[in-house]
Amino acid sequence: MGGVRIMAIKKGDKLNFAYTGKVQTVTLPKGTYKLEVWGAQGGYRSSSSYGGMGGYSVGTLTLKSKTTVYVYAGGAGNTGKTSGGFNGGGSRETYNGGGGGSDIRLRKDSLYARVIVAGGGGSDGASSRQGGYGGGDTGQAPSDGYGTAGGGGTQTAGGAGGSGNPGSFGAGGKGTYYSSGYAGAGGGGWYGGGGSYPDGSGDDDKGGAGGSGYIYTSSTKGNYPSGCLLTADDYLASASMKNGGTSFTSPTGNSETGHAGDGYCRITVIDCQVCPNLKTKVGESIKTASVMYIKVNGSWKQITSAYIKVNGSWKSL
Repeated sequence: MGGVRIMAIKKGDKLNFAYTGKVQTVTLPKGTYKLEVWGAQGGYRSSSSYGGMGGYSVGTLTLKSKTTVYVYAGGAGNTGKTSGGFNGGGSRETYNGGGGGSDIRLRKDSLYARVIVAGGGGSDGASSRQGGYGGGDTGQAPSDGYGTAGGGGTQTAGGAGGSGNPGSFGAGGKGTYYSSGYAGAGGGGWYGGGGSYPDGSGDDDKGGAGGSGYIYTSSTKGNYPSGCLLTADDYLASASMKNGGTSFTSPTGNSETGHAGDGYCRITVIDCQVCPNLKTKVGESIKTASVMYIKVNGSWKQITSAYIKVNGSWKSL
């Protein structure tokens, strides 16, 4: 078995993806996986209690073949500063923008290949004006403060903007500055939350709205705009969403009401088999390989199937 290397993806493994500010990729073998995503918190000026919290989504995915997966753990508004959090957080003048959504994409790195999304929270407006939470069917529109609030992202549209700054597919709306007022930016997500607009009476304006979450199922497929890259084989089972105003399990296993800070993603291996009967000797023990590689012309290639010749016929292992 010289030249063969075992990759340690096996039943029970948890593949964790913390925020890095860029896409992370993994190639998964045929199998069944639990997907979990936590959206990022919106930015804030004076206290973290005013940045809108991120939401949570979960579902089970069955892959029929080896698949490349693109993982986006959203960045908090404070991480992204005025540009907004990574993966769709709305931008804002002078202060921290909206929180980014977290999502997992199949086969192609495209917004139109997202199979699961957790919405990010909107930023605060004035230093003590709350941003809306993200996640669930619809992100929260803020109510505290003055000016015109942005609307929460929904399942089929970006949240309305306070004045020409709505959310869009995957991105929150910009937080607007006007007459010494700094209104909040929207959070990213399936559809982003709208940015708010000041009323012109100084720095006392509303925060931004939260972005929505999404789970790809037979009943939600119609919420995709034209151009969806997924198929019926990609439908999630046991799928659900929770918004950032409710309680759910945090990435560390504790209970949290809304997700604070940067977003997070996790893939738990429920079962996977590429070559279920292919074995190799490691030390003095025989191990079954979940994923294996072989060196071809100096490069490592992943094995997706293996055959052996028996009585003149090739048999799949």
